[in-house]
Amino acid sequence: MMQFSMHFGLLVLLPCISSLDFTDPCEKSPRTNDASDFAKLIDYLNYSVNYKVDPCEDFYQFACGNWIANTNETLMNWESISPFTRMLDLYKQEQRKVLNSKEQSKSYAITHARKFYHSCIRAEEEWNSTGASGIDHIMGKIEKFGIFPMLREKPFDEAQFNAKFDFTWLLAYFNQDETVLDVIVPDIQPSMISFVPRKSLFTFMGKEFTRELQMIYTEFILRLMKLIAADKGINYYKTNTPSDILALRIFMEKIYALSAESNLQKNQKGFFLPFLFLRRVDETIHKVNWTEYLFLTAPPIAHPYIAANPIVLVPGGEYIEKLNEVLNETSPRTLTNYVIVHYILKQLKLLEKKYIDLLEWFIANIDSPKRLSRNGICFDITEKYYSVAMQAMYARSQPTETIRPVAEEMVKAIMTAFKNEIQENKWMEKTFKEAVLEKISRITWSLLDDDLFHNDTALDELYAADYGLSDQAFLEMLAKVALIRKTEVYLQIANVTKQPDPKKFRTIGYDVNAFYAPMANHIMIPLPFLQFPFFDESFPRSFLYGTVGFTIGHEISHSLDVTGRMYDANAEKREWWKEKWSKEYDKRAHCYEEQYDSVKIRKFNISLNGTLTLGENIADNEGMKIAYRAYKKYSAKLKDAAKSEYVDGFTQDQLFFLGFSQMWCRKTADFTLYEDLFDKHTPHEYRVDVVSKNFPPFATAFHCSPKSKMNSKHRCSIW
Repeated sequence: MMQFSMHFGLLVLLPCISSLDFTDPCEKSPRTNDASDFAKLIDYLNYSVNYKVDPCEDFYQFACGNWIANTNETLMNWESISPFTRMLDLYKQEQRKVLNSKEQSKSYAITHARKFYHSCIRAEEEWNSTGASGIDHIMGKIEKFGIFPMLREKPFDEAQFNAKFDFTWLLAYFNQDETVLDVIVPDIQPSMISFVPRKSLFTFMGKEFTRELQMIYTEFILRLMKLIAADKGINYYKTNTPSDILALRIFMEKIYALSAESNLQKNQKGFFLPFLFLRRVDETIHKVNWTEYLFLTAPPIAHPYIAANPIVLVPGGEYIEKLNEVLNETSPRTLTNYVIVHYILKQLKLLEKKYIDLLEWFIANIDSPKRLSRNGICFDITEKYYSVAMQAMYARSQPTETIRPVAEEMVKAIMTAFKNEIQENKWMEKTFKEAVLEKISRITWSLLDDDLFHNDTALDELYAADYGLSDQAFLEMLAKVALIRKTEVYLQIANVTKQPDPKKFRTIGYDVNAFYAPMANHIMIPLPFLQFPFFDESFPRSFLYGTVGFTIGHEISHSLDVTGRMYDANAEKREWWKEKWSKEYDKRAHCYEEQYDSVKIRKFNISLNGTLTLGENIADNEGMKIAYRAYKKYSAKLKDAAKSEYVDGFTQDQLFFLGFSQMWCRKTADFTLYEDLFDKHTPHEYRVDVVSKNFPPFATAFHCSPKSKMNSKHRCSIW
C-alpha cells in the first residue's frame, strides 16, 4: 500500500467562502502563529478538508472530501483506505525495523521471535538445500490421517469409508477451527467458548458466488492439485479430482448461501448471538459432537470445564439448524475433501514460491494483482504468534515519555467529565447514580506500554513453553508454537474461578485502535494509536481531544452501553439495575435505534441497522459528549488569547470536531461498503454526520442555521 505523503507549502491561504454559514476564515482568522506553531496540522487539514462544501449541510464531505479525492491508491474489492490503515502500515514498518534489527537482546522472547521470523524467511532455501519441501510436511500429516479422496489414485471401499466416517474426529485431527464453525475462539469474556460463523472458503470474492468466480475457483483447485500431485509422484489422471472439485464447489455454494442469508437477517432484524448450553449445540448439529471435539483438542486441565456443559455463544439457532441440514446431505467424501483442502489452503502462502505464485494468480483473477512477499507473509505469522514480544520491541523503540503524560491527562479528564455527566443527570435517582459512579470510578486503563514490555524476566516467562523450539525446521516449529498458543487459549477459557487480570489483555496484539474489556472494566490504548495524524506533540489540545479524547470517551462509554451495563463495578456479570432504571435506559436507547434506522444508504437502497449497531452508536454519541466536556474544562484554564486562537481559520471548538471527523475519512470499495452494513459499527460517513447532528455544540461551533441539515431538531441522549 502506498505510504502517505504530503506536498504542501507551509503557508496555505484559505479561499474566501462567503456563502457558508459558519465562521468566515477570511474575515475572522488571526494567522500570526499558524506557520511556525501548527504547520503540520495546517498541511493535514488542507489535504483533507473540502472548503467548497458547507459543513452545516454535509460535515463528512466538508471534513473528508479532499482526503478522499487525494487518496490515489488502487482498491481491491474488499479493501478500504483510511488514516487507520495508513497508520497500521507505518506501525508495521516500524515493527519490521525492530524485528530485523541486528542489535542483540538479552530477552529470550525477543531473540526467539526474531529467529522464528528469519526461519520462516529462510525456509524455502533450506528445503532446496535438503531436497525436502513444505508440501512434504503438509502431505505427511494428511497421509497419517489415511485417505485424501481428491488425490487418491487407487479406488477404495467408499461404503466402508462412509461407515467409519467421523466428522468430529476429522475436524479435531486437522484442528481447522475455520472449516465450518469456529471453535475455541474465546469471547471477550474469558470464561466463554464462542461458536462464530465463518464465511465459506474464498467467499470474499464478491457478493455472489457467480458462474465466473466458480470457474476461477475450479481452475485454481485443479492447478493446486496438479502441483501437489507432481511434487508427490501421484498420477493426477488416475484420480477423480475434477468430479471431487465439482462436489466441493456445490457444497461451498450451500455454505456460502447460509452466510449470505445470515448477513441479510442481521441487517433486517438486528443480530444478537444467542447463548446455548454446549450439549444443546451437539443436539442441533448432529454431524459434529462439539463436546467430544473440545475434549480431543483441549489440554486435560480444561476437561472439567468442558464436562460441566458450559454456556456457549452460537451464530443463531436458525443458522446452525440449516447448517446441520447441509452437512447431513453432503457425502463423507466431500466433507473430507473440504476439510483437507482447507487445511492445505490455510498454509499455502507458507510454501514454496510456485505455490505462492498460484495463490497470486487466483487473487489477480478475482480482484486485482497483489504481490505476496515472503517477508510480508513471515511478518504476519510472527506477529500472530509472538505479538507480545513484538509489542515489547516496538515499545522499547518509542519515545513513550512524551506520549504517556498526554494520555494520562486525557483519561483522567474524560473520566471526571463522565462522572460530572452522571451527577448532573435529571432522570437518574440517587442510588442509581451512586452505583453507576462506583463503576466509573473502578475503570482502569493501560497504555499497553506496561512494565512487561521493558522487563526481560517477565517477558521471557510468558514464552517459557517455547524454549528449545528455535533449532527445529520452520513448519515443525510453527506447528508446535500453534499448539502452545491454542493451549494457552484453552487455559484462559477454563480459568473461570479467577478475576481476569487486565494486564493479560496485552495478548490481543497491537492495533491502531483502543479497546474496552467489560469483564475487567479496563480500557486499553495501544501505542500505535498515538501517532500522526491522531496524535502529534505540535497539535493543539482542541484537535487532540477530538481524536484521542473522543476515542477514550468512546471506550469509557462502552462501560455503560447495552453490553457493558450488564457488568457491575466489580466487573461481574449480574443483574444490578432496577427494572425502572432499565426501562428508562431502554427507552432512550430506542431513540438511537430509530434514529439510525431512518438513515438510508442511497447506493444500496438499504437503511442502517440501528439495532445491530446500537452499542457502538451509544459509545459514539455519549463518548463525544464527555470528550467535549473534558476539552472545554481544559480550555477554561487557558488564557483568553489561547482560547480564541485560530488555526488556519478554524476556531478551537471547530478544531475539536475536525479532529473527531478526521478519524473517519475513508475511501472504500463498494463491496467493503456493502459488508459494512452487517458490521456492529455504523459506516464511517454516518458515524460523523449522525453524531455531529446529535450534539448541539457542533451547530454552535459552525454557526449552523436552524434549517440546516446538520442542526437536527430530533436528538437522542442516554445521560
